[in-house]
Amino acid sequence: MTATDRTAWHLRKAGRELRGINDEELKQVPLLAAGERLQQGATYIDLTQERPEEFTARGDMAALPGNAYVPKDRVPYEIWNRLIGEEKAGQR
Repeated sequence: MTATDRTAWHLRKAGRELRGINDEELKQVPLLAAGERLQQGATYIDLTQERPEEFTARGDMAALPGNAYVPKDRVPYEIWNRLIGEEKAGQR
């Protein structure tokens, strides 16, 4: 497995609980590898935070060891909403 193959499922395997999302869904949530640049203007969350909040990346940002950055444009919207605690009615 390369660093780019990491998903939120790997965080659960390391002992982090992620808002009741099942393993198959977590495998659809890619994590940026340490050193990977964030796309300027793109939306991300950091799953190492207790309550992940969306943020917009600047051009000088890169993932650091210990971060678990998730790019919004690579996650199904239903899963994204649950990750940020904004599950909508009928999304299960």
